[in-house]
Amino acid sequence: MKKDSFYGKWLWILFWLLVPGLIASVMTSDMVLPTYPQLYLPGIILEYISSAAYGAILFKLGTECAFYRTSGICTLLGVAFSVASELLVSTNADLAVASFALLFTLPGLIIGLVGEYNEYKGHETILGGLFRELSERWARLWRWYLGSIIAILGGSVLASISGSLGALLALGGTLVMTVVSIMKWVYLYRTAAFFRERAR
Repeated sequence: MKKDSFYGKWLWILFWLLVPGLIASVMTSDMVLPTYPQLYLPGIILEYISSAAYGAILFKLGTECAFYRTSGICTLLGVAFSVASELLVSTNADLAVASFALLFTLPGLIIGLVGEYNEYKGHETILGGLFRELSERWARLWRWYLGSIIAILGGSVLASISGSLGALLALGGTLVMTVVSIMKWVYLYRTAAFFRERAR
């Protein structure tokens, strides 16, 4: 019962932290920035703050499940790499410095992928034996997430060889990623609600 209450509380907070992240992504999107360029700085700050808070909550959940701890560490490291890269690019327009910033970007992407895997694995693990259907859905969602990443990266590389085919593959990966993001909201809500209900 105590563990159910713990998961119910912190997973609920984790769910709501997705909201400022969504707002930040809209503020810094290519659709909004051409009209409202002044939103970029507050948007990027909101993104970093919400991501850091998300990582901190995952780390807190890590006291009960090691997968969450790993995910929290990766999320916080990812924020640090992103901030460092952003500062390098924004404070210096030199091409060499911008190229050096990529050294922060690539590890950040890898760390982000590891963090995402461990978060999904954490959800899958704590639900195992309690809510098998939802646990399996988290495992399946991770495979879709990984597939979308591979499609986007593969499409970007293929675009240099066969423009239309590569663009189509990347577009497909992006669409799948969008669906995965929506499903993550749904599954996280259901996971938090499940433990909140058990804690009553």
